[in-house]
Amino acid sequence: MDNNISIEEQQVSAPFDYQICADCNIVLPMVRFYKSTLGKPFKICKDCHRKKASSKIKENKRLSGGSETVLYSPDCWVDVYQKKQTHQFLELCGWTFTDGVWWKEGIKDKNKKWVNVTPNKKKKVIVRGTKGKTKLVIYENRDLIVKQYESGKNYNDLADIYNCSHTSIRYLIRSFYDERRGN
Repeated sequence: MDNNISIEEQQVSAPFDYQICADCNIVLPMVRFYKSTLGKPFKICKDCHRKKASSKIKENKRLSGGSETVLYSPDCWVDVYQKKQTHQFLELCGWTFTDGVWWKEGIKDKNKKWVNVTPNKKKKVIVRGTKGKTKLVIYENRDLIVKQYESGKNYNDLADIYNCSHTSIRYLIRSFYDERRGN
């Protein structure tokens, strides 16, 4: 399109597969616009959309003084600001950083050993013939669960009662009926 033509003239002469970007005021093909979940094109083109998103991230980073990305591996930082803020936060919480180890009296010592912290142990029931796999505790209550299912409770209700997934309840009930049929 000719840049000397006014926007109104471009709109009249532009075919249906073109649209004017609301930011840069350039007539562009429809493939240069993102579409909403309803299938309608956005008012601004992809390039303007990317520029806005990038500037928004940079502005948030500038205002907060932090980073836009959080990494999940220890001692791996996106930038110096993220490392500095993490260290400040942990120091405010009472942790001390010595020789590459974060420690706090009564929780973790300088030798990377957790003190006074006991992990939650789940009750495991090992059934003969399962090749060492553990069975869920719900298998101990299988008859009761089947009775509740037959009385009208659905899989989701039973899963909430026994604190497991609805697929586990479904598998348990299906295995009960398979055994009863002799399959």
